[in-house]
Amino acid sequence: MKNLIFLLTFSSIFFLACNSDSNSDNANNGIPDDKLWAIFWTDFKNVVGKNDIQGVVKLVDFPLEGNFFKTNTGKGLSRAGLITNYEKIIGNNIRLRVIAAKKEDWSKMKINSKDASKKYGVPVGETMRVLTLNFVFNEGEESQTESAQMFYFGKIKGDYKWCAMEIAG
Repeated sequence: MKNLIFLLTFSSIFFLACNSDSNSDNANNGIPDDKLWAIFWTDFKNVVGKNDIQGVVKLVDFPLEGNFFKTNTGKGLSRAGLITNYEKIIGNNIRLRVIAAKKEDWSKMKINSKDASKKYGVPVGETMRVLTLNFVFNEGEESQTESAQMFYFGKIKGDYKWCAMEIAG
């Protein structure tokens, strides 16, 4: 009898462990992760393309983190801050580049530490999708400069969100 109880208990725990993966389709209401991402990215491109500020706001995990968003309180950009500064963040050139993003503009970055989790607002273990838009100014001239604007998207509580942005260069 003890062996039967042990076997049933072990089997139940094993079954639950195999079916409770936070990255599984069940955690996304049965939607595979790639499809969940495709739905989010289509929505994001559409609202950016329409210059729909309120639509973009719905797809952000606030505070929006970033190397130039920090306020004097040390927090990222608030909802009101994004609305106020939207044209500076997603001006016409950026808007056109976002909606025309190509496969080579994308990369992935796994969140492996608590520091990275805090920096980007994405749970440890999740893989962020990173859109990098490279810019060259005064190309071919002595004063040529280069910079990149990186958009970070991560799955937070089962849904993809725009969670951070950085400018390098």
